[in-house]
Amino acid sequence: DVCSSDLDRIAGQVEDIGPVQSIIMVAWARVETPLRDARDMAGKTVAVVRGARQEFDRAKELHFIPFPCKNYELGFKMLMAGRVDAVLGPLQWLVETARRINLNRRFLGQPLAVGRDFMHVYVSVSVPEAVRGRLRKALNRLVEDGTVARLRERYPI
Repeated sequence: DVCSSDLDRIAGQVEDIGPVQSIIMVAWARVETPLRDARDMAGKTVAVVRGARQEFDRAKELHFIPFPCKNYELGFKMLMAGRVDAVLGPLQWLVETARRINLNRRFLGQPLAVGRDFMHVYVSVSVPEAVRGRLRKALNRLVEDGTVARLRERYPI
């Protein structure tokens, strides 16, 4: 997804040619800080990736205190050190990050789903309209035939 500061900077310079994947947004806390429903987020300090629009929107909605981090790896490190109460982000990215840094899953509670979002593909408006149209059609075909899903499974973020 595009960070809010990036989106503001490039507004009018790009065109959204379509969503490619649904993303489940979750909050993940240590096992001793169970998150049973969205009300459990209120007042908690939650690591969010700096500039990630959807995560800061969730902070207002769920009444938690966002703690900006450079990336999800740093968020998990702060969680394990007790500096934050949870990490918020797309489930697939959090699972992959936890795996990559060898975070023992027994220290983590169950992730709490807090919403759904979509990844989109953007193309510069300087690309001719005919080419953007062909890209849009090609993207739709790749999504519909399952190619995008297979690529996402094979190459997790």
